[in-house]
Amino acid sequence: MASQSIIDLKDLFNLAEQYAKEVEMLRSEVQIPAINELRYAGCHILNAIDDEETVSEDELLKARSHCHRAMYEAVESGIMFCLDEIKDFQEKHSDVVVSEVIADYPDRLARTQRIVDMIVAGRDGRESVETQVENYAQGFRVVREIMEVFKASRDDLNVKRSQAEALRRSYHTRLAAMILVAALSLAVTIFFS
Repeated sequence: MASQSIIDLKDLFNLAEQYAKEVEMLRSEVQIPAINELRYAGCHILNAIDDEETVSEDELLKARSHCHRAMYEAVESGIMFCLDEIKDFQEKHSDVVVSEVIADYPDRLARTQRIVDMIVAGRDGRESVETQVENYAQGFRVVREIMEVFKASRDDLNVKRSQAEALRRSYHTRLAAMILVAALSLAVTIFFS
């Protein structure tokens, strides 16, 4: 029984570490709380194995709890990082019609909002830890993919912005020229009248 608990805990620890590494790919400081939770889990694992014959189930339970918390911390911090990047993208490109470059832009924003709603709901009424962590992990992968598409579209959006600015400048130049011609025509008409 105890050896199976340790094997299960080892698998859980490895899964938590995998989640932390997945988020670490974005930015290393995003997953520091998850690493701390894994460290605490490791301490409880060592405390659980007092000697070769006895295993403290209470310590194993605490280690499992820290592994779940590590997974939660990793994926939630990853989600929050991606949401910040998505918000930054929206602010920086508010003057461009993004859907001309990212055809499903409104759908991506709607999916992002569903992830935000999931985070808010998760803080208000927690499901089982395992279910919540799995939902958050899926949510993280969704917002990470959206963030990556947005980042990949920045160059095209900057080109669109440059084209729009050039068009505006051209319009203003033509407008100024027309005003100048009209003013000169008026002046000539008044002068010769």
